[in-house]
Amino acid sequence: MKILLGQNIGLNLVGRAGDASTRKAKPISWHTHDFFELLFVIEGETSYEFRKFHPLNIPGGSFLIIPPGINHRGLNNIRTPATLFGVTYKPHADNASQLTPLTSADLTEIQRLLQESALTVRSCSPELRRCVARLSQLVGRHAGQKDLDDMIKAKLRAAVCTVIIEAAVNLSSTPQPDHNAIVTAATEYLEAHCHEPLQISDLVHHIGFSRARIFEIFKAGTGMTPNDYLLRCRIRKARELLSDPARPIIEIGLNCGFSSSQYFSQVFKKYTGMTPSRYRRGK
Repeated sequence: MKILLGQNIGLNLVGRAGDASTRKAKPISWHTHDFFELLFVIEGETSYEFRKFHPLNIPGGSFLIIPPGINHRGLNNIRTPATLFGVTYKPHADNASQLTPLTSADLTEIQRLLQESALTVRSCSPELRRCVARLSQLVGRHAGQKDLDDMIKAKLRAAVCTVIIEAAVNLSSTPQPDHNAIVTAATEYLEAHCHEPLQISDLVHHIGFSRARIFEIFKAGTGMTPNDYLLRCRIRKARELLSDPARPIIEIGLNCGFSSSQYFSQVFKKYTGMTPSRYRRGK
């Protein structure tokens, strides 16, 4: 995990910015904070639950604003595999606008937009995705380095502020549909047939586009490959079936489209952090 602290680059407006990704499910327990958290899901998807609000699923290509004082955690105390990037925004910090292109009025307006859009999943515009990708690259390159050059600090401050500004622009614009017709048709097909021994070639044939084109459009619309989306669908179905203690686990795996109990257990643990049998015991 590579994190850049705002204080290390002279940016009081931001507490930290950095990678929050995980390649396999891991615990993330209840917590709160005194700042706005901008959470960008670059690939995959993740879900959060809140003490006083309904759970939210954030697919790839989307972002979520978590405001100060909201108690939250990963759904069922687990963060599923996803590529994430987070920025914490502190508009009330001392000298918050110092070394930024933002005025006090700008900070107030951004705070208003963040508060109004809090706990609402929003799609990232293409420009916002590029800005987040650029900042992620810079943080990955310079996080942990001591005595950064002044020009590197300036570049990092500019990149962080650009992400915040672009997120605000994104929030102030009219929301666009999350998926185009091709992505919608593909996700509906995968959801309807996830319990079958489905191959991605079946999806390609159903949609009628080339494999490469479908992968490109699907990834842009969901932040996942079709296969990743299919596996997540199967795991959701398996979790429902595991609530019935009379059903054998091997039968559930096969009924959810997995070719063997070993593969079912492997994939289930990757996405939930536990084996099917342990999940059932917990339920």
